[in-house]
Amino acid sequence: MAVTRRLNSGSLACLFTAVTFLLSWTFLFLAADWLKGWGAFVLMWIPAAVAIGFRIMFREGFGDAGFHAGRPRYWLLAVAVPLALATATYFVAWLLKQVEITPYLKQQSMFGPVPVRLTWFNADAGTLALLGQRFLVVMTLGLVMGMLSGPGEEIGWRGYLLPRLIKAKVRYPILVSGLIWGTWHMPFVLLTFEHERYVTAALYFLLCVVFAVFISWIRLASNSVFVAGMAHGAYNTFYQDFYDHSFAGPHKWFWAGEVGLLCSIMFGALALWLFKTNRIAPLLQQIRVDSTPAISASAVA
Repeated sequence: MAVTRRLNSGSLACLFTAVTFLLSWTFLFLAADWLKGWGAFVLMWIPAAVAIGFRIMFREGFGDAGFHAGRPRYWLLAVAVPLALATATYFVAWLLKQVEITPYLKQQSMFGPVPVRLTWFNADAGTLALLGQRFLVVMTLGLVMGMLSGPGEEIGWRGYLLPRLIKAKVRYPILVSGLIWGTWHMPFVLLTFEHERYVTAALYFLLCVVFAVFISWIRLASNSVFVAGMAHGAYNTFYQDFYDHSFAGPHKWFWAGEVGLLCSIMFGALALWLFKTNRIAPLLQQIRVDSTPAISASAVA
C-alpha cells in the first residue's frame, strides 16, 4: 500500500499515458484492417476505458471527471465554433483556388461515414440544394455519430489526463496534453493515410496541438467532458463528413482536407485569442487551488 500512496497526480498522468499508448498501439497493429471502419471507433474509446479503469483501481473517484451536462451555451459553442472554422477554412482554400465543389457530388452517397449508401432526398436538385441536403444529414445523423465517438477520447485526454497535469503543476499543461494527444495519433495516421503520409502525420500532429487548446478550454469552462466530446465530434463531422466529401482539389489534403494547414491556422488563431483574452489561466488556477491529493488516505487505509 505504500507504493499506492506515492502515486501523485504527476505519476498518474505518466502511468495513464503509458498504458493508453501501449493498449492503443497494440490494438492498432493487431486490427490494422479494421481501422477505416469500426476499428477507429474502438480506438477512440480506449483512452476512456483506461481512465475509468484508473479511477476505479486507484479509488480516485469521479469528482473531476467532468461528468456533468454543461450549460446550453457551451453546447452551442461546441457545434458553432467547429462549423464556423471549417467554413472559414474551405472559404480561404477556395479563394486560393485550392478546392472546388466536387463534380461527382450527385454520384456520391448523401452521407459518407455510414456503411450503407444514403440516396439523396432529391437527386435532381442543383448543387446548392444537394449541399443543403447533405448539411441537413450532417447536422442530425452526423452530430449524433460524432457524439457517440468523441467522448471516448475526451473522457481520457481532457477528463483524466488534463486535470492530472494541472494538479501536478506541470508548466503549460494544455500544450503538454496536446503534444501527447498528437503523438498518440501518429501510428494511426501512418497506417491509414496512403497519400504523403509523413507530411500528413506532421499536419495531423500540429492540428492536435492547436485544437487541444479550444477543446481543453471548453471542457474546463463547461466542466463537462460531454461538451468536449461534442466539440470533438463536431470537428470530425463538419471537416470530414461535410466539407471534405463535398470539395475536391489536387492539393486539398495539404491546405484543407481534415487536417490541412489552414485548419491548424484557424484553430491556432482561436487558441491565441483564448490565451490573449485570459480565458484559460483563471480556469487552470482554480483547479490548482481546489486540487486535493490524487488518492485520499481513506482509499489506501
